[in-house]
Amino acid sequence: MSTNDEAGALAAAQYFGVDLYAYVFATGDLAEWRAMSDPACGFCNGVIQNVEQMQATGELDRGQVALVESAYGSTITEGSRYTATIVVQQPASTVEDASGTVTGQREAQRYELYFAIAWQDGWRMLAVDATAVEG
Repeated sequence: MSTNDEAGALAAAQYFGVDLYAYVFATGDLAEWRAMSDPACGFCNGVIQNVEQMQATGELDRGQVALVESAYGSTITEGSRYTATIVVQQPASTVEDASGTVTGQREAQRYELYFAIAWQDGWRMLAVDATAVEG
């Protein structure tokens, strides 16, 4: 993730879309998510809104980190623009209120995540598209 190349972009996409995604919902800590999100990224802003809404009601998502089934990237403009596609299996999760009472559940789902990524003194997600897939 520390290199400004296709491999670094793919690592950044996996970190953002898998590890950091689970972290922000489990903790409500959006600092790193915001740092890696372009202001125009609709998916990124939607996650911020969802996490803030959960924080306002005292809820946390107690899910597990998704399992990566496949991942590949490509270069758009060497040194600045990349894409990545990651297929993940998102385990089932529960939503709990501040007292630990389960207020909701999410079923396991498989997703294909598409990322438009830029290097701007670090990685920034320009756009993310998550599509539920069968199988």
